[in-house]
Amino acid sequence: MSEHTSAEVDAIVVGSGINGLVAAAELARAGWSVLVAERNSDIGGFIATEERTLPGYRHDTLHWETGRDGHDVSQAPLQTLVAPAAVVDLTAQVADDPDFLLEVAHLEAWEQEHGPLPEGGWLLYRTGWAVRGADAAAFTNDGHTPGVSVECARWLAEKSPLAGFGVETVGTDAGAAPGFDPAFPCHSLLLGANKWGLTSLRNLDKLPATGALLIVSPLPIVGGSGSPARVLALVER
Repeated sequence: MSEHTSAEVDAIVVGSGINGLVAAAELARAGWSVLVAERNSDIGGFIATEERTLPGYRHDTLHWETGRDGHDVSQAPLQTLVAPAAVVDLTAQVADDPDFLLEVAHLEAWEQEHGPLPEGGWLLYRTGWAVRGADAAAFTNDGHTPGVSVECARWLAEKSPLAGFGVETVGTDAGAAPGFDPAFPCHSLLLGANKWGLTSLRNLDKLPATGALLIVSPLPIVGGSGSPARVLALVER
């Protein structure tokens, strides 16, 4: 690490997350000498990507995910970024069992009521978990979080017409997914089929089961399999 004295810099920015980097860049553009202080070996904060789940899958903490062998984030096709969304609501089941898993039967029942899942669209899995977002301990819940069974992840990957899958939890997989066979089935099967994932979604309770148009805007990170993303939904009124 290089050493600096206060006389050598005009400003010190603590933290190299996106806000810190933007602030440092603007100060430097104005002619200031700027020092960015970061305790980690990599810069980027929450937008820094690293292998957090499976080898070869690099993503940030709050993110859009893609498969490791297909398109990177910068190559996401427009028809995936703007696409219809279906919402399956299993809030009541998750309230009774935080380890609840989405099964193929739930999706077949949804299709019986609402029609087929949208071709090239998104399935948004409403669990009510978003209400825990302001409490880190409740949100992670000691690893007891809802997700998807292995069979359902395989069905989504191989048989569904969907382009992607979105959840309210911290990851597309359940908290118990490390013990599944295969482990992390959404990552290994769904993302492995070059489909996409969205996590930590909010306001799914405001969307209808069908009819919403999803607009997803990840950062176009070249070579990245994950990115922060702003996700909007348009609903006809």
